[in-house]
Amino acid sequence: MPKYQSFGEATKPPSFFPDDKRVELAELIDVPLVITDAVVVRNFETPLGKSDFALLRFSIEKSGEVATTLCGGVVVVNKVQKAIDGNLLPLTGTITRVPSGVAGHSPYYDIQ
Repeated sequence: MPKYQSFGEATKPPSFFPDDKRVELAELIDVPLVITDAVVVRNFETPLGKSDFALLRFSIEKSGEVATTLCGGVVVVNKVQKAIDGNLLPLTGTITRVPSGVAGHSPYYDIQ
């Protein structure tokens, strides 16, 4: 039987501070962070299509723990790109899930 690649292998993001702990975005909702470094990846191609996402290196304000996460939310990606373009990092921010005002649409991620 041929060896098939897994979804995780096929959609793995590029290396970004590989020695830091990686935290899932869901664990960071409503947690005050200090975003110390970031990169926006555009048109990342996988067998499932292309997408944009932001890789974030942060410390948790309360504990000082340093880690990384990935966020594909369009609003977050656009704000992170503006911060990178303006050479504004580090910045404090809290990632939230905002209910959509449009019936039938999913909530979206924002960073304030």
